[in-house]
Order: sequence, then C-alpha cells, then structure tokens
Amino acid sequence: MALIAETLQGDLDKIRKEKAEIEARVQEMGARLATLQTQERGLQAALDYYTATSNTRPIQSTVASTADFASMTIAKAAALIFRDRQNHWLTTRELVAAFAERGKITSYNAMDITLKDASKTFEKKKERGKNYFRLTEPEW
Repeated sequence: MALIAETLQGDLDKIRKEKAEIEARVQEMGARLATLQTQERGLQAALDYYTATSNTRPIQSTVASTADFASMTIAKAAALIFRDRQNHWLTTRELVAAFAERGKITSYNAMDITLKDASKTFEKKKERGKNYFRLTEPEW
C-alpha cells in the first residue's frame, strides 16, 4: 500500500509542477499579448492619423532653436513639440525626454501638472496607468 501511495503522490507532484509551469507561461504570454495589443493600437492610430492628414498638412518642424526653446514656458514649448510630432498622443515621460533633447530640463511633476492645468490647450487621457496628452483641436 505504501508503494502505491508514493507512486500516486509522485505522479500528483509531477502534474502540479507541470501545471504551475504552464500557468507561468500563460501569464507571461498574456503580458506579452497585452504589450503587442498596445503597440498595435498605437501604430494603427498613427497610421490612421497620418493617412487622414498626409494630404492636408505639410510636415515641417515648428520647434524653435535650442536657445529660444529653453526660454519658453512649459506649455508653449510642449505645444511646439506636439505640432512638430503631428499632435500624436505623448506620455509625460516622452515629453520630458523631448524637452531634454532640445536643452530644456523639466521635471516630470512640473510637466504633468502644467499640462493638466492647461486643459483648454491640452487634452488628456489615461491608459494603462499613464497620462497621455496632445493639443486640443482648436490649438492644433
């Protein structure tokens, strides 16, 4: 009897271990799927926007020189970046990075607060725990 119980227990342990491994892989694949779906939505939105505006708006840089950009207010500089990037949705972190590329150092919190407060100029959406901003239609 003891041998049968040990054999059954061994088989049960193997099944539980394999089940745990499969569940872990399913969870990893679910996270990867969510990432791919987010990327797909972003790319589709960019493609749709580009297709809708490519014949109506010339692509030209509106970003001022580095010296001029550094002296602008956060809201005015952000508006220039949005226009330069065809008003695509950008996260606060992406905007801070774009500012840094142009020589204007701005904190994440200052950017986030400024854009939230300027609701007539910028629209906001929250997706997957991140704030996204772009210019409102009249400003664009």
